[in-house]
Amino acid sequence: MKIIRRILAILLVLVLLAGGIAGAIWAVFSRSAPFADVDQGKESIFAGKKVMVIVPHEDDELNLFGGLFEQYRKYGSEVKVVYVTNGDLYLPRETRIREAINALSEVGVAEDNIIFLGYGDGYLHRHLYNAYDGERLISEAGFMETHGVDFHSAFVEEHPFTRENYIGDLKACILQERPDVIFCNDYDSHTDHQAVSLAFEEAMGEILREGSGYQPTVYKGFAYSTAFYAPEDFYSDPNLLSTKNPYEGDRAGEGIYLWSERVRLPVSAISLSRSLYQCSVYRAAKQHESQNAKSHAVSVINGDKVFWQRRTDSLCYTAAITTSSGDGGKLNDFKLLDCRNLQSWAFPGDGVWSPERGDTQRRISVSFPEESTVASLRLYGNPLKDNSIKNARIHLPDGTELDTGAIRPEGTEIFFEHPKKISGFTVMLLETEGDSAGLTEVEAYGNKKDEISFLKLMTTEEDFVYDYDIGTDGTAVFTLYTAGVTAIPESCVLHCDNDRCSTVVKDGNILVVCPKGEECIFTVEDPDSGLCDTVRIANPGGLTRFGRMVEGIWYRVSSHVMQEGSPVSRIVGFWNRHFHQSPLQG
Repeated sequence: MKIIRRILAILLVLVLLAGGIAGAIWAVFSRSAPFADVDQGKESIFAGKKVMVIVPHEDDELNLFGGLFEQYRKYGSEVKVVYVTNGDLYLPRETRIREAINALSEVGVAEDNIIFLGYGDGYLHRHLYNAYDGERLISEAGFMETHGVDFHSAFVEEHPFTRENYIGDLKACILQERPDVIFCNDYDSHTDHQAVSLAFEEAMGEILREGSGYQPTVYKGFAYSTAFYAPEDFYSDPNLLSTKNPYEGDRAGEGIYLWSERVRLPVSAISLSRSLYQCSVYRAAKQHESQNAKSHAVSVINGDKVFWQRRTDSLCYTAAITTSSGDGGKLNDFKLLDCRNLQSWAFPGDGVWSPERGDTQRRISVSFPEESTVASLRLYGNPLKDNSIKNARIHLPDGTELDTGAIRPEGTEIFFEHPKKISGFTVMLLETEGDSAGLTEVEAYGNKKDEISFLKLMTTEEDFVYDYDIGTDGTAVFTLYTAGVTAIPESCVLHCDNDRCSTVVKDGNILVVCPKGEECIFTVEDPDSGLCDTVRIANPGGLTRFGRMVEGIWYRVSSHVMQEGSPVSRIVGFWNRHFHQSPLQG
């Protein structure tokens, strides 16, 4: 027995010693883990904006927008966050609201810039978005009107849960704040997310059809597929990875977007670190304690945030639209999707105009209030498979006729060789497949889409670069992401502040050489546009690399031990419920 005790004691000492060494290595790694914020070249995207972020629940703001809060704030913009529901299905609204305020304080958003519309988190028989005219619903938590809390009121207190109020409050909130840029979640796999996406688009459509001239830039993105349920890839590579396509082929969402047409926004280096625990998204997610949001930070944190822009400057919003049959109002309501019953999990194909059976004309007529210059038209087809338009014909008042060919769900754009001043146009369906072949939207534009303009250094695997650890061989090959410009590496100027490092354009890419133990601040600049990107590149020692590996192993082991349902998590949960009073509820 003495021998066994001695062996156990030796093993314990060895374990403690190994743990101490690993802890010391991690401490050294942790001090150098935060990313160097050396770039000042993104003013064209983030400076001088009023930004509104609209999400369903408290914690969705990180999934949709994590890493961009600090980016907009860095360049002097104002960000306001709108929560449509109180997230009160399983928890008191006081908990969720307090968690949201605490989380946003971690990313620099003051409580005065947070708006709670105060609606319910889920409904009993049908979702509020699908309620009948004037029908008042009760939420699953038993509420029938909007409420905030003692320390933060709702946007409108005691507003009955009706569809009219639900969409009306969203519309009123947008018009009250009049943001320059709006970010809203798209049609995620959650009924509240779907409802917010559709309700926002309906509210936005009403605003645009009123013709006030207010036309904000609108971006839609996914809180689930590209964030909350994205791959847990934070520790899967020595450097930060960008968002990967979770969809099959080039389709995205419900088939109304193309992945290749996504807008990639660079996140703030301030928010990033090689240590998960020092990333601001992780620190903010910890505040959403009731949702265990921190366990999803490894999925949420990436080198870019992905959105799709929905243009608001279509001339069709103020046009008169008539059809040979069917509901032509669906063609300029800003909605590419719609669903009569969100709780049925049916495909959201109810927003399609299609001619009625027996309609031989199958015609759409668009009439502008006055003659307008049009440079292009964009037609959106039915996203439901096997219900497509194979060809349609556009008639212009000057006698011009244009065949569209197949019309895609994500939009088929017809450009005029020279912009035309016209009073309207007609679309006639020629060849269709399926009983519901039709269009979801018809748009007309007087100019090209306003492109955001920036340069971003990225790897040949298309991962954005911020603070980059080069390989142990001391070399790396990069390329450029160019948004809104035509820059190519050969036309760019390269700057490096360390004579022991070198950069050169080779075979259309950028080759960087950085010897072991060296680092440099590297800038790539396009002299024609004046745009640039600046990053830090280093070839660190083995301890720094090992430290990240140690943290990655620790995270995976601790996550496995603490996963939901494990004995340890049950013990911790019991302790928290019975002996630990959370400061959020104190």
